[in-house]
Amino acid sequence: MAGENNFAVKYAKVLDQKFKAASQTLRHMRNRGEYKEDGGVASVFFRTVDTSDFLQGHTKATFATPEEVNSDVVRKDVELFYEINKMLTAVQMDDTAGALKEAGSIMQLAIDESYAPLLDKIALGAAINAAKGWAGSHVVAYDPANPLKSLGQAQATLKNQRSFAKTQTLFIAASAEPDFDEKLFTSFTPAKNDDVMSTGDLKKLKGINVEIVPDDFFNTMTTTGTKPYAQAKFTAASSIKAVLWDDRVMGSVNKMKDISVLTGDLARAAGADGAVLRGLFRPGAWVFDANGTKKGVVVLEAGASAAKA
Repeated sequence: MAGENNFAVKYAKVLDQKFKAASQTLRHMRNRGEYKEDGGVASVFFRTVDTSDFLQGHTKATFATPEEVNSDVVRKDVELFYEINKMLTAVQMDDTAGALKEAGSIMQLAIDESYAPLLDKIALGAAINAAKGWAGSHVVAYDPANPLKSLGQAQATLKNQRSFAKTQTLFIAASAEPDFDEKLFTSFTPAKNDDVMSTGDLKKLKGINVEIVPDDFFNTMTTTGTKPYAQAKFTAASSIKAVLWDDRVMGSVNKMKDISVLTGDLARAAGADGAVLRGLFRPGAWVFDANGTKKGVVVLEAGASAAKA
């Protein structure tokens, strides 16, 4: 229809790349599920494989009949729904090219300042909910005087579940970063910290990827509204100073649909004196407890008792 340009068709991959670039969590999540909608219900399907019974005793000269690999498709319903419905009054109604250019700039700004941070809060909220729900075994006491020791205890919990640094990411609250900096700079010679000193960017710690995130990214999360039109409700978890997760147990979805710019008659019909930028977004994040043993998330919490695992 004249007056409508669908971003979702032409720019979906580009927008998804922009989300990944702007997000501090998406690039550290290995499981990207397959999104499907059926009768208005949106779901994401993840495949899991059970390798616990791969090795068996060899009892005769030939192989026995092969057994099927145990695998499951895990379905997660997408509960959250968000929209963009904004009017661009500064763009003339008959200037479609100008409207598209302006819409693209505004969409990028929305990704950087609004939507990507929302995705990060959802992912970290899911991780915190999971870790705190495992009977306290994945909550490590955070010691601001010795944060590296606290991190070591968190690592030990995951190492005992065969999760190691090369597949892990540590998210540190901005207010806790000085604790780590002080310990690092007083424990090691300046020569070993040249990169951190020159750039101010702590990208790796004990082989783990590191992201410094705003304090308000750490929350427990519930939902409000009626599913599937629910939104995330966040409750600040200010006592949590860091989250350590194994990238392999984190799953996410970021479905963008009907991302359009309305101009001309369609914009006027929508009550806009200019162009209208519209979009629908379905975000979600989950933690997978593979085989009941890979609980790959630990939180470092001030005031918590020592970890039980």
